[in-house]
Amino acid sequence: RASAAAELTGRREDAVALARQAVAHAGSEAQAHLLAADRLARALVADGALAEARAVIEVAAARVAEEDRSLAALLVMTTWTGMNTTAAAYDLVLERVPAVLDLARSVGDQRLLAEVLIYQGSSLAARGRFDEGLDRLDEAARLALDAGDPDRYCHAVANRHLVLQGFGDLHDMLAGAREGLSVVEAKRASRDRVGLLHAVTAETLFALGRWREAEDALQGAPRGVGWRGGIELALVWASLHLGRGDLEAARRIAASEDVARAADHPPTVLRAAVLQARVAIASGRPDMALDLVAETMRNAPPIARSLHGPEAAAVAMEAAKAGGRGEGHAAAVLASAAGAAVPAEAAGAAVPAEAAGAAVPAEAAGAAGAGVGRGHRQGLPPTSRAWLAVAEAWAATAAGPAVEAHRRAVAALDTAGMAVEAARARTRLAEALLGLGDRDGAAAALDSARPPATDAGARPLVAVIDDMARRARLRLGSTGEQARGGDAYGLTARELEVLALLADGRTNAEIAERLFISAKTASVHVSNLLRKLDVPSRREAGRLARAAALLPRG
Repeated sequence: RASAAAELTGRREDAVALARQAVAHAGSEAQAHLLAADRLARALVADGALAEARAVIEVAAARVAEEDRSLAALLVMTTWTGMNTTAAAYDLVLERVPAVLDLARSVGDQRLLAEVLIYQGSSLAARGRFDEGLDRLDEAARLALDAGDPDRYCHAVANRHLVLQGFGDLHDMLAGAREGLSVVEAKRASRDRVGLLHAVTAETLFALGRWREAEDALQGAPRGVGWRGGIELALVWASLHLGRGDLEAARRIAASEDVARAADHPPTVLRAAVLQARVAIASGRPDMALDLVAETMRNAPPIARSLHGPEAAAVAMEAAKAGGRGEGHAAAVLASAAGAAVPAEAAGAAVPAEAAGAAVPAEAAGAAGAGVGRGHRQGLPPTSRAWLAVAEAWAATAAGPAVEAHRRAVAALDTAGMAVEAARARTRLAEALLGLGDRDGAAAALDSARPPATDAGARPLVAVIDDMARRARLRLGSTGEQARGGDAYGLTARELEVLALLADGRTNAEIAERLFISAKTASVHVSNLLRKLDVPSRREAGRLARAAALLPRG
């Protein structure tokens, strides 16, 4: 009990030490030993020591007799199921989980039944049985709520979000994450679980190009979250810093312990590699980026390639183009992504994975050819289809401007709702159109790209758009005096909103109420404004805002 209390209050090392004492005190008494071993394994998981946790629970599970119907046996087998799900041993989990569910129903513990259903649902989805997996996760969420267990409810919602990455829509994912977050905050779930839901909410907002809202979600996350929430938060923070041009901050987070732990979590191992590859490209090391993605793709478990293979392919093709070599190397990544993005059973086995993998654009290998397994793409979620279209567009540039390939990428990204990535694709389309002498088309593409890039605070992308327009002597439509002024100080769209209210004399509490954010988040925005504007007080910030035309007219 002391170990569990220590874990709940964030003292994870104390939780592990106390659990080790419990194991030592249990001695040879079977039930006591099972309870203590389960507590130790759970404490080790919370502390991020997954390998040791799995070893402890494997030994304990081997000691559970088939006829044992005790709560201690159920605890151990529930943790065993969870550890093997985390280790991507999905077939083993699905083989053993019916007996564990039977044990849970026999014991009558609704909370542990919900937890086992979470692992069953996640394993079913990882094997391409998405609808069955979602049904189990929804059942788990209902059971957890009925049992008054916000932590397991949060666990179910977070894993449902992960499943939806496999075939869902970003807007549906965001609605589910926000609904879950409102429930767990009202029910006072542990900070580990609340932090995890803040992370998945921020991740979805970032993908949608709503970066200021993503930043609010990140800043609202509690400190000292568990290992999984730490991984998710770190990946989104690094992506946000990179997108806004703070390469040093992105590089620091990409090399952090939190991101390194992604190697122990199959669903995020490839996503972490993609982030590190993007940082390498931004640092002028595209060859390193390509090698990293290709190596990780070769060794990644199927769940990782299913969730993030298409994005990895797009980054690999970008790295190949930037490095001026290795297109065949990148084509291998693209082949793997096209074949593994969705398990064959999830796509209705309409196209065998081998055939889909073989349908790599031949341009990537240096010859003329067609597209990226378009038949196979029909079974993919909108985000995966979009990333494969981006990869194809990069590959097609080897043979020329590839205007149509860039148009397909823009259309796919628009369909997926990925506003900033669509803006990036429009800049590449504009470049291709300029290569064909279509100045009006290029200007229209850049005109469409700038507003979402500006709104997100994607300063490097805005600079690319403006530089391209300047070099080509294109006249772009006005994007607003206030936004241009904000760019000069590196202010985000959200910070401009806060500045307008601050200049109007509003307090942090009033700003928070007006913008539907917490008072703490409002305080952080105000501090960032004073630093970026280099002024000592709120009053001086207001004066500068008026003098520099940083406030909206009227």
